[in-house]
Amino acid sequence: MHCPTSSSQLQNFAFTTAYNSPLPCGQLRAEGLQVELENRELWEKFHEIGTEMIITKNGRRMFPVIRVNISGLNPKEEYVLAMDLVPADENRYKYHNTEWAITGKAENLIPSRIFIHPDSPGTGSQWMRQVISFQKLKLTNNHNDQAGHVILNSMHKYQPRIHIIPTKDYNVFSMKKGTFYTYQFQETTFMAVTAYQNPRITQLKIENNPFAKGFRGGCNSTSHHLGLKR
Repeated sequence: MHCPTSSSQLQNFAFTTAYNSPLPCGQLRAEGLQVELENRELWEKFHEIGTEMIITKNGRRMFPVIRVNISGLNPKEEYVLAMDLVPADENRYKYHNTEWAITGKAENLIPSRIFIHPDSPGTGSQWMRQVISFQKLKLTNNHNDQAGHVILNSMHKYQPRIHIIPTKDYNVFSMKKGTFYTYQFQETTFMAVTAYQNPRITQLKIENNPFAKGFRGGCNSTSHHLGLKR
């Protein structure tokens, strides 16, 4: 099978194959290759409380955004950067008495969609000289979504994963563990929700999200239901 090489081909390829071809986990370590979470301190603030991400029918961007620095790539080789979101466990949750509690077994697993970074493919040199942001990824609860957004179940916990894939090996139909690399950060796990449950998360988003500045000045009694649009 011919592997796509342009950015538009890669985006379409991922969208049309994601339903039947969830990406496996690649190698977790590679000599000299390092991926660092650029905004780790911000993520840790949310993680300490219990990060929540709004999901909507039309799709909602994440905040905090996953931003990483990469080093140790072959400067001349081309790579595809991708991200997917996988269940962090097999449970469904509810927010009760100021904490998250397990209410039962998770709903049926939705086949994972792969988000291809829009700068893909790029040389190792290009990736290593910039902070790589996945700000354009959107989350939805619409199981019939046709816009290429990542589909999640509400009240379930998810783990984002970043995949570094040499372009010569890019084929989601036959990806093998040894041909690409997977990185994940525990502090980026989050609960998918349709409305914020913990008022502390709402306040933290208002304080740190530049797109939420219109809500600054204090949380009211309904503030935990705000879906801070971006």
